[in-house]
Order: sequence, then C-alpha cells, then structure tokens
Amino acid sequence: MNYFSHYYFDHIKGNHYYNAGLVLPDFARSAAGAKNINIQLKFDKLKQPDFYNLNKGSKTHYSSDGFFHNCSFFKDSNQLFEDLFIEHEFPRQGQRLWFLNHILFELVLDRVLIRNNKDKLDDFYSSLKRVDLQIVIDFLAESGKDGTDKFTKFWEGFLKAQYLQYYLVDDKLVYSLNRVLQKVRQPELTTEQASILIKIVHIAEKEIETQIPEFHEEFLDFKG
Repeated sequence: MNYFSHYYFDHIKGNHYYNAGLVLPDFARSAAGAKNINIQLKFDKLKQPDFYNLNKGSKTHYSSDGFFHNCSFFKDSNQLFEDLFIEHEFPRQGQRLWFLNHILFELVLDRVLIRNNKDKLDDFYSSLKRVDLQIVIDFLAESGKDGTDKFTKFWEGFLKAQYLQYYLVDDKLVYSLNRVLQKVRQPELTTEQASILIKIVHIAEKEIETQIPEFHEEFLDFKG
C-alpha cells in the first residue's frame, strides 16, 4: 500500500509514533544502512514507549503489505490496469508494465481514499508533525540505518510539501509517478503516454472505488 492507505486502514487515533511507524519502512528507504527496519528488536513498552510504538507500527506496515499484495483486490486491480493498457494501446517506452501497474494502482488507491476522506489526510499530516524527528532517527539507528542527511531531508520535505493532496490533480499524479520511475531508473512518461495514462486512471479509479468496501471487510477479517 502507499503512504495514505497505510494510515487510513491501520492508524490509531492519538498514537502518533505508531502512526509514524506505519509509513516508516517506506520512508526509511531513503536512509543509508540496513535494507529494512529490524522489527524483531524488543523495546520496553513502559520505559521506551516511543520506540515501542514506532516498532509496532512498522510491524503492522509489513504485515498489511503482505496481506495486500496477495489479496484479490490487488491482483484484480493490477489485471484491470494491464487490460486498460492493452485496450488503450499504451505505447511502452522502456517502462516495465508490471511495475507501472503496481505503482499506479497504489497511487490511485491513495487518490480515491483522499478524495473521499480529506479530513483524514489532514489528520495524517497532523499526527506525523507531533512526532519528534530525533526520536525517529535514534530508532532507525537501532536497526543500523542512518536517519540523518537523506532521511531527514525526506521527512522534513514530506511534511512541508504535503504533496499527497495533489494526487487529486492529474498532472501532479503523473509527476509523482515519474518521480518513482526516475528512482528505479526507468524512463519517465512521455507526453503521449501521460495523456493515455490519465484516461486509464479515470476509468480505473471508478472501479477501484467500488471495490474498496469489500476489501476493507476482508482486511478487517485478516486483522482479526
């Protein structure tokens, strides 16, 4: 799932360090050092409550991703995009379409959730702003990750730009997708590709929106 989806489906109101942990595994990709957060580390809930909740949120992130990437909603939505790319004769220019399907679906899922829950997007940013960045940096250090430099710039930039709200704007969504493609060294979308892709998004988001309630029920069952 993408950033807002993790918050939307798993957040705990008022538990800001837990909510930060929900997105930390993705945020921490910008940090040098170990590949993943070591969620096997033990922290005392009473003596180290912030570390404990950051770790708990990170565990939830990995668990939810594991369910999401294997559920029918994910598989069916990826197939939907694949079919639409074929139907609209999307001209691939070196991009790996399976990767494009995956990332685009997650961006569009966030887009639909944000459109229908703008108050929760405000809550998401407000919760992250209540977190002490130095505590997050110290927590990452426990996993052998460097939370200074690139990570700090990412964290501060994310909170300042609040760019998730722009997922509702077509060209901004394309911009966000191009940023992802750039990071993984795939060609950015051409003007022609972007135009076709937005048509695909407008069709797909309507179908995805109708599937969210059923997915949410399955997700709650998974959580027990």
